[in-house]
Amino acid sequence: MTTYAEARDAVVTLIHTALQTDRPTLPVFWTNAREVDLDKVGTLFLRVEVEFTDARQLTINNDPEHRTYGMVYFSVFSKEGT
Repeated sequence: MTTYAEARDAVVTLIHTALQTDRPTLPVFWTNAREVDLDKVGTLFLRVEVEFTDARQLTINNDPEHRTYGMVYFSVFSKEGT
């Protein structure tokens, strides 16, 4: 059984790999970032949050499938005038 932490880490790895390939200089801050030094991030940065909801889906058969749903939020910030 996969834990929430393991699932979050897998999602973070996929997103991080894609961002490093497509936008290697973009500063990215994850859910646990408490503050961002706006003087050091440049004109653009991204904040990514991974949250799980309480909704669950089960199928009834000999090999039950269990799904847990969640959301990924992407917040793009840019400095005024850019």
